[in-house]
Amino acid sequence: MTIHSLALTQLDTVRNFHAYHEPRNLVGTSTYRYVWFNTAEPTDSAWVDIQFTTTSVGIEERASSVKNMQVYPNPTLGNDVEVVLDLSGNVQNTKLVVYNMVGERVRTSPVRGLQSRTLVSTGDLSAGLYFVTVERNGSALASKRFVVTR
Repeated sequence: MTIHSLALTQLDTVRNFHAYHEPRNLVGTSTYRYVWFNTAEPTDSAWVDIQFTTTSVGIEERASSVKNMQVYPNPTLGNDVEVVLDLSGNVQNTKLVVYNMVGERVRTSPVRGLQSRTLVSTGDLSAGLYFVTVERNGSALASKRFVVTR
């Protein structure tokens, strides 16, 4: 049942008003004005402007301190994988972390310089997809995937 008019006295509060917005892939600000009229006094009204701001979905890129990251050979046939890094800034508390497909940490090694080459042993890893991530103080800076085949 839809109610098109309500009888309100001065200072009444109504808590059952809702506004919904479906942006339909449009980015920007949409403003809706809802107006309430006093049916006994047509020149007496109140309104509210509601703004919905829509942005694109996703995560904004932030400037990374990882200038370049290469992982090879990819796929690997049971050989070690070499990770080549070119970083800017401080390497303190920076490490390479290898995760398996379900997000379990399987390898960790410290990053020792702004330009570094690190061998990741894959001899005891099962065949599958892995991710090598550059992390600093627990935050991921860059990530690449590699495949181990047998």
